[in-house]
Amino acid sequence: MLKRRLFRWSLFLVLVATMSIPIGCGGRRAKYGVAIKNETGEAIDDVDLTFGGFKSAAGGYVADNGFAFDLDVPRPVPDKARLAWKGASGAARMKEVDVLPLMPKSMDGITIFFVIHKDGNVTVTPLTKDEQRAGKPPFGKG
Repeated sequence: MLKRRLFRWSLFLVLVATMSIPIGCGGRRAKYGVAIKNETGEAIDDVDLTFGGFKSAAGGYVADNGFAFDLDVPRPVPDKARLAWKGASGAARMKEVDVLPLMPKSMDGITIFFVIHKDGNVTVTPLTKDEQRAGKPPFGKG
């Protein structure tokens, strides 16, 4: 009888411990989004933002000075990201950029802007919702 009770309690404790692992070890994941801004001077197509096995829904066709958004990214912030696109001439371009070193400590409510410039360079800028509402570049004109 005592052995059976101990067995049941130990089984119960193992189940409780197993269920609490994601809560205790993983912590909560920040909610953030990504945006692509086209500052190339022409429309771009086949825009593709990828990192860590994730392919963003932001992309495809982006008009000149336009945006593409993916506001709920279900992954940790990556160290690096890859952005690929085609210009009006059809020439394929690709840039790999640092991301994590440029981010604030808290990512809640942040949108990471990937800005494709006329010279083909890509800059990465995190903005809060308040900064976007205030029109801070790259979201607004400042």
